Amino acid sequence: MNIKMRVAGVDSGAIPYQQLAGYYYFFKESGVNVRLDVKGRTLDLTQALSGKTILLRGENLSKNNMAERMEGFLECHGVKVVKALEKDSSVRASMIVEWNFIKDTMGMEITHNMPSVEALIQEECRTYGIPLTSNKIVDDHLPIMSVKLGDNEEFQEQFGETVALILAVGIISFLLEGKALSPLAVMLDSGLFRFGSAVENKQADDEKVNNAPNVSYENHSPEKMEADAYFDSHLMIDKKEKVTVMADLTIKNTGSAVLSDPAICLRVTPPANIRLSGQILPPEFVQVMGVFSDEGAKGWKYMNEDWMQEMDEKGEVWIAPIGRLAIVPGQSESLSNLQMTILDGEENVLIEAFIFFQDQELRVAANNRISLSFFN
Repeated sequence: MNIKMRVAGVDSGAIPYQQLAGYYYFFKESGVNVRLDVKGRTLDLTQALSGKTILLRGENLSKNNMAERMEGFLECHGVKVVKALEKDSSVRASMIVEWNFIKDTMGMEITHNMPSVEALIQEECRTYGIPLTSNKIVDDHLPIMSVKLGDNEEFQEQFGETVALILAVGIISFLLEGKALSPLAVMLDSGLFRFGSAVENKQADDEKVNNAPNVSYENHSPEKMEADAYFDSHLMIDKKEKVTVMADLTIKNTGSAVLSDPAICLRVTPPANIRLSGQILPPEFVQVMGVFSDEGAKGWKYMNEDWMQEMDEKGEVWIAPIGRLAIVPGQSESLSNLQMTILDGEENVLIEAFIFFQDQELRVAANNRISLSFFN
């Protein structure tokens, strides 16, 4: 007996009935909306933003390219955008966004009652050089953001697409406020999964990697096996002061020889003080949830089935590529979107990474560590 899987409204294969609890738990913990249709024998998966509605107000919205771009970004991730010229009490919305234009200006002005979004928009505007004025209002009713933009071709051509992106990111941040989610919850897409499909491309995958480009140097010095690794991270602190570290671990081949199949050890001190999530699959899910393409298997997996117990007891977790992975000289590969939630905010935390290339007998420690100190 199988359970059919539907991802973002698209039929995506099936799983054995006995594995239902494991899948249900995995997606629920990732922040994905999960609903079992008992009669239809179907497990429905939808994005965390599904069911959220934005009321978009303003003049000439159909001719507003920036508003259309923002709408496209939001709807892609499950947000419903309803357009209205005036206030519409019949629409039950999560927030209101108003668009207006100001002549003879090259900047943006926002008036809002959402202070949690303000810092993000300010930072992004500074990054892209967009002049910004921010005004706060006291309003205990529906969250609202009124946006005023330069009404001239020069501003819209230079900043239009970036403004739409910044506002969409700010809205997504607000709608997910207080939720520590895996990126999977926002980026859920039917194209990511082939439930119940065998790994038909494994042989081709192995052949492709075995034929990966090799760097040969005739009459030159011997090949050097060298690599660098480093964390790129930032902190998220919600209203309850829960701390979450978002990080990417980048591995760069700085030598002259091809490096293959890195094994990554993440070490946390003290143990059992972090909940790890991200785009990493448990070993038993790889067969049906791995992403396969003409170029082979993609993504990362936990190396051991008892990875969660190892993290709690030893403070270590081992991660490896799902398929064969060759890193040619000068190329980088990343373990992206690591999400590490601190469980006890009273203990200092240290996160380290070590990378092993077993075939080349090469061991590399990340150049930097993530260190958190808490003061009570």
